[in-house]
Amino acid sequence: MHRDRSETLLWNRLPIPMASLAAVQSYGPAIPLLQAALAENPSYRDALIELAQCRLALQEPQEAIGPLRKAIALQPEDPEAHFILGSALGKTGQTIEAEKERALAQRYRSASAQ
Repeated sequence: MHRDRSETLLWNRLPIPMASLAAVQSYGPAIPLLQAALAENPSYRDALIELAQCRLALQEPQEAIGPLRKAIALQPEDPEAHFILGSALGKTGQTIEAEKERALAQRYRSASAQ
């Protein structure tokens, strides 16, 4: 995903690179760092997605839904956000909504491939 200059500067200021946290599966320590980034820039789509993925990895799917909905509000045709939201909704038992999100993810992914 493309980051604007302010997001890139913010991302680079995080004390531990997010890629390193994911590689060592340190999802818990990533959460306060991502929350701090979002406190500074609530429209930071990549941090919203990363926060949701951390919550899912920690088996907290309900906590992932809010950040994903915010990411979708920022980029309504984002297939990644819709797909991850579908996963989170499915894990909370919201199967009808989960299927709708997965279908949107597929639709937007197909549209971007053309």
